[in-house]
Amino acid sequence: METTTIRTPSKAKMEQKLDIITTNRIDTAALIRLDPSLGEVLAPLLTISAFEELFESSPRRCLRRSHLLRENVERLHHWNVFADIHPDDVEFTIQYFTVTKKNGTDRLIGDARPINKAQKKPPKMPIDDIQWIIRSLCRFTYGATIDAGSYFYQFPFAAGRWMVMASNKARGAPLFSEPTVAPMGWKFMPQIGQHTANSICKRTLQLAKCSMEVFLVPWLDNFIFAANSLEDLLHLIEVFKTVCKEVSLALHEVEHSPQYTTLN
Repeated sequence: METTTIRTPSKAKMEQKLDIITTNRIDTAALIRLDPSLGEVLAPLLTISAFEELFESSPRRCLRRSHLLRENVERLHHWNVFADIHPDDVEFTIQYFTVTKKNGTDRLIGDARPINKAQKKPPKMPIDDIQWIIRSLCRFTYGATIDAGSYFYQFPFAAGRWMVMASNKARGAPLFSEPTVAPMGWKFMPQIGQHTANSICKRTLQLAKCSMEVFLVPWLDNFIFAANSLEDLLHLIEVFKTVCKEVSLALHEVEHSPQYTTLN
């Protein structure tokens, strides 16, 4: 069984990872205009009251202090990942740490387990079966993928006071910082992200006028494209980029993107 190691990162390693956190924010109003059903899905991100309605029981107030990220708090504030909050407004604090990914970089995560335990079970994530996706791709000649850059960090988060990071400054009073973006580690975030990606793909397919059948599905923050002609594939990708631009979703693209491959 594969295990995940949680560790305190070196300053240089943390800075390397944090340098790629995007400052972009999704336009949630534009998302709801694109698909009105997203209004209910996004509500816990947009209002504190909707977030608090998810609780089945009240979590015990806890003021744990995190030392892992104190040297990077200023950088996180600069990127608008965190913002100062007055201690009187703090509902709960959670530990923020990093998890090493397979490529050697570190992912910033909040240990939201106490809050997750107190909240109701999230709806089933509307994600397609991976075996169906693979079988579907076999029908096409060309394929490509694009992923969203720091996807969860692009979602604004209004209920930050429930997931505050508390850090010490030279043995003085703790500094409280609330996340301004959706925290990775909160159990509702995957289904919110998948719903959003599904709506973006659905709108793209509605707008794309291709000569033959095309294929587009999201796998969380990865978008999978396929077509039987290169012209249709590139056109589908351009329409997708246009829809992403309309809702201010930033994409992570490598040099000379989009890259494509032959599927059969």
